[in-house]
Amino acid sequence: MNKLLSVENLSVYLPGDTGHRKPVDSVSFSIAPGEAFSLIGESGCGKSITALSIARLIPDDFKIGKDSKILMNGVDILSLPEYKMKAIRKNDIGFIFQDPMSSLNPVLKIRHQLQESSPKHLSQDEMVELLDWVMLPRQEAILNSYPHQLSGGMKQRVMIAMALAKKPKLLIADEPTTALDVTTQSQIISILNKIKTELQTAILFITHDLALVKNFSDHLSIMYAGQIIESAPSDAFFSIPSHPYSQMLLNALPEKTPSKQKIPTIKGNVPPVGTAYPGCRLYGRCPLEQDICKNQVPVLTSSEHQVRCHFYPSNSEVVLQNENISDMSYSSEESDKLIETKGLKVYFSSSGFFKKRSSYVKAVEGVDIEVYEDETVALVGESGSGKTTVGKAIIRLIDPTGGTIKFMGRSIEAMSEKQLRIGRSHFQMIFQDPMSSLNPKLTIKEILEEGMISLKVGTNKAERLDRAINLLEQVGLDASSIDKYPHQFSGGQKQRICIARALSVAPRFIVCDEPTSALDVSVQAQILNLLQKLQNEYGIGYLFITHNINVVKHFADRVYVMKNGVIVEKGVVREVLNNPQHEYTKKLIRSVPQL
Repeated sequence: MNKLLSVENLSVYLPGDTGHRKPVDSVSFSIAPGEAFSLIGESGCGKSITALSIARLIPDDFKIGKDSKILMNGVDILSLPEYKMKAIRKNDIGFIFQDPMSSLNPVLKIRHQLQESSPKHLSQDEMVELLDWVMLPRQEAILNSYPHQLSGGMKQRVMIAMALAKKPKLLIADEPTTALDVTTQSQIISILNKIKTELQTAILFITHDLALVKNFSDHLSIMYAGQIIESAPSDAFFSIPSHPYSQMLLNALPEKTPSKQKIPTIKGNVPPVGTAYPGCRLYGRCPLEQDICKNQVPVLTSSEHQVRCHFYPSNSEVVLQNENISDMSYSSEESDKLIETKGLKVYFSSSGFFKKRSSYVKAVEGVDIEVYEDETVALVGESGSGKTTVGKAIIRLIDPTGGTIKFMGRSIEAMSEKQLRIGRSHFQMIFQDPMSSLNPKLTIKEILEEGMISLKVGTNKAERLDRAINLLEQVGLDASSIDKYPHQFSGGQKQRICIARALSVAPRFIVCDEPTSALDVSVQAQILNLLQKLQNEYGIGYLFITHNINVVKHFADRVYVMKNGVIVEKGVVREVLNNPQHEYTKKLIRSVPQL
């Protein structure tokens, strides 16, 4: 089959580098028309730089290696003048990015943005047809909407429509489903499958979600620290994953481990971008490593199923090391009820989705929830179902419209500001995006001490410093991190800091709002193990807000299923998920990608 795109020996050098520090190193792959190729790996492995290099959109101070080639229909686009490359980007390459809100212009209506994305003028009927093609209803209303008026899934489908407006030969989808709920993920994958089969578009799909690509990709490559370490047809890969790193990624998925047991994790962290390597890049993290791995670079095999390992094909399946989680479980003769809501309502004043008349959005309508000590209660549902609103209302980050909220029998909604300030030492929240919830101008010491000072935990500076250092060690970070700033940490490390901050005031109850949704699978395993360890030791109750059903199966004791602000099903996790009664719960479970 003729290849639309062939990437040959692609290397990218860091700015000012004259040595061998390459965030992308000797990467090769090809994609045919009507084929989906997935590039999989953890954050910082070089996936996005590879994609930007294909469109020649990397910063000018990054340099592409002299021996590198990127062929589109046999033409090396690296040798083209910029005006010809602009024409290719305009007509032949479409992009779908991870965060549609940052990619869409907030001050332009969707119709104008669709028009701008097309090399030719689009008629009203053509724009309606594009939106219909990506399964968006009420096309006329959406065309006249601004991005902030659309849900995350709707914005992502608008991005796909914009990419399709030019009828591209190549579609680059960079983490297009990260942080979307399972049903929206399923819809996006269905749309991409339709694009692949009906339009014969070549798709480069970049992700860290292995389960998502099993039934979508024709071929995939696993990247680690800038190199491809395994490449194979999808069926062959999922039948026999052969590189130790690939095996470790798959084993770190929560669905691979029985409920409430420790998830196997990969020791250490992905090396910083641009690290120089004398041997195998997985050295120091691989359970199979030997002396040869330290000083000799393994070669990618030349078979259809390519593997970069000194011991392939003789290597056996790896056994992962578990994170050191304490087995000391919190116990009491009778668990205390920490949280109880009855008839909880939260209404927001709104001009309406497509209305000018003032009205109310009933974000939460009559929700009853209980959370006990030493218990994890999951709250699941699609984006916009009201999950986060419930979590924020319970700890009074937003005021409820009606109903009651009790913590240890005391009414939270009736607390004065002074009483609420005192109460916050008992209930805290971990947010979805650690970067936006950490003050970039404060050191980690200042971030951890901020809550202690506000809620009068610790009598003096020395005591607060000791507590901050102890908290860092509890969440698996070195005490030397205390004087660093948030930007100096990886995503998983930042989330650990957020957990330490929540623990700084010794809470009995924590709202965990999608704490692992944007994390790599290996980091997700570390965070889930950490939360379980802390619950075992301190009896903390969690309200765990998520759309990841596999995480719920592994981590939660009970589950509430939420749709349009209302609880539609609840019960013990194994009963609800193994024998769902409500059609909506069945739909959520059907949408979960399976390995």
